Order: sequence, then structure tokens, then C-alpha cells
Amino acid sequence: MFEKILISLDGSELAEAAIPYARELAECLGSEIHMLGVCDLPRLPERLLKAYIDNTASQFKRAGLRAKPVVICGIPADVILEYAEKTDIDLIIMSTHGRSGLTRWVLGSVADKVLHSVAVPLFLINAGRSEGIIERKTFRRVLLPLDGSDTGEAAVPFAEELARKTNARILLLSVMMPAYRITAAQDYPGVDLEPIMKAQRESAENYLRDVEVKLKQKGITVSAETMVGSAAETILDYSKEKQVDLIA
Repeated sequence: MFEKILISLDGSELAEAAIPYARELAECLGSEIHMLGVCDLPRLPERLLKAYIDNTASQFKRAGLRAKPVVICGIPADVILEYAEKTDIDLIIMSTHGRSGLTRWVLGSVADKVLHSVAVPLFLINAGRSEGIIERKTFRRVLLPLDGSDTGEAAVPFAEELARKTNARILLLSVMMPAYRITAAQDYPGVDLEPIMKAQRESAENYLRDVEVKLKQKGITVSAETMVGSAAETILDYSKEKQVDLIA
């Protein structure tokens, strides 16, 4: 599933926050890592960038990993998307923040454009919050929020593959809509919300239980929890509480 992984680097420490993740995936999955540097400045920085990318790739090779250094000139987001499509990349890894590297990318805008245009899974890393990642195992707990939709379930096979190959634990999470949101959405003032909330919770718990059973049958360590609140905020709070390493 992750035969070819693309990591985009601009020479900055913030972009390099993606390297430990790429390395562990290469070790666990046997993936080939394509290290892509995109030069959007005159030729002298291109030579510097090539030396940097070659050196970074050589560190992987010395560790017995497959790494392919690539430097292309152009608009960073466009080059990343085009290269991923042409070479059948299975996963793109990149930091969400960073600037002042050899090519002076503003990684936030590059990551945003790639996120909204890419046709393969994108592994985004908040570089500013990745301190100490090299000092421990990268993947221990993977949070998989699900809402019962096909769109949400699109992340399941990728989380499953990572968990199987890295021995990570999957934390399933369903976030139910708060009672006041149900009232506002349905415009039923005075409605008895208790049976509605009870039915909603039972449905969410049954759904997660089915997913949990399927994952356990594949030998994956998994737990499931249902909570009430704003989906995005609850996911972030839960991931912090559980010290999650990845949100799928």
C-alpha cells in the first residue's frame, strides 16, 4: 500500500520534522523514499539544494533504506503534485509550517494547496509540535475518528496498514452532536432530547463496536470511545489527552 513515499524538503529544520516519520515508515514498510527538493530560485541555490537532498538521501541509504534524491525547479506545490502523479507515489509526507529554507518555501501555503489537490494520502506534520520525535518510537497510538460515513471510513485501510506494520494501537473515536445542536438543527423547541441522544449514542457505539471487532480479528490492538461535543475540538482534546502520534 505504501510502496513509494514522497517527502518534500526545502532545507529548513521545520521541513525536516518529516524525516523521522519517513524513516520509520521505510523501516517498517520497506518503502522507497523519494526525497524531493523543489528549487524556485536561481541556479546557485539549486546546486546547494541538490547537495543537501543527496546528503539526506545518503543517510537513509547508509542505514540500508531505499532513498531516491530528486531536485526539480518550479512552483513547489505544482511540482509535488505533478511528481506524485507521474511516479505513482502512494503517500506524501510534508510539514505544515516552515520558511527560510534553501528555497524559502512558505510550507503552510504549499501544504494547503497540496492538501486540496492531491489524489493520494497526505501525511501532514505540525513541525512546531514535533520536538523530541527522534528520541522515541514514532507510531504508538493512531487516532481514527469515524462518523459512520463512507468518507470517514476512507482512512480505515491506511490506519490499519500502519497499525499492522508498526504495531501501533488504534483508538477509534465517535463524536456525537451535542443536544443543543440537535435542537437548533431540527428546529424543534421543547422536544424531549433524552431518547434522541440515547439512540444516537447506541448507534455510534454499535457502529464503533463493529469496526473494533473487524480490526481485532486482524490482530490489531484497538479501543473505542464515544464522546459528545464539537467534533474538531473534541478530536484535538482527545488526541492530546491520549498522547496520540497520528490522527487518520
